[in-house]
Amino acid sequence: CAQVFNRAFEAREPYSMEYRLRRHDGEYRWLHEQGKPRYDADHRFIGYVGSCLDVTELRRAEAVALERGAILKQTFDIIQDMLFMLDAEKRFVFFQAGAKDRLYRRPEDFLGRPMGEVMPPALVPPLRAAMQRAREGGIQEMDYSMDLPVGTHFFNARLAWLPGGEQCMFLVRDTSEQQAVQQARARLNDFVLLLFRLASRFIKDVIGFQNLPC
Repeated sequence: CAQVFNRAFEAREPYSMEYRLRRHDGEYRWLHEQGKPRYDADHRFIGYVGSCLDVTELRRAEAVALERGAILKQTFDIIQDMLFMLDAEKRFVFFQAGAKDRLYRRPEDFLGRPMGEVMPPALVPPLRAAMQRAREGGIQEMDYSMDLPVGTHFFNARLAWLPGGEQCMFLVRDTSEQQAVQQARARLNDFVLLLFRLASRFIKDVIGFQNLPC
């Protein structure tokens, strides 16, 4: 602290620093101090004017926020879902996900920008409609697909407006594997039905052949 102040004093420059100070009850508190040079009417340096604020609670809140942010990141790393937050103007304001290879654009390309500028044009109207339904009726769910660099992927989105109505939260899950399994099951069912039909005809032909008069 002394070095910061002395360096600023010698250069006649503003300074800002944070440090811990022991209070009268023995508790250490974080303080934020800042000051700027003061001059008289003849532009002679006469010292510093500044302020000193107790920022202990702010630091604690920041630590809690960082801890919760780390927990949130670890959670999404595990479940592999994606979380998007849009404001009332339909701008992307927050994003969290474990894997970014399922994104249509990079986070730096869509954060802070309206949905209509960064999402596929055909997908924008149903997304806006879902947001309106969520505002009027609560949690909504929708399925959609997107063409990504790694191929077409299918997604399920659940969305709801947060209390206050300023931000809409999208929880998105990649359902491509489930879709592939369902399509494989459908093809297998079609194949089995075809086998049943062929077997039925074969059995009828065999029975008919056996019933022919000798």
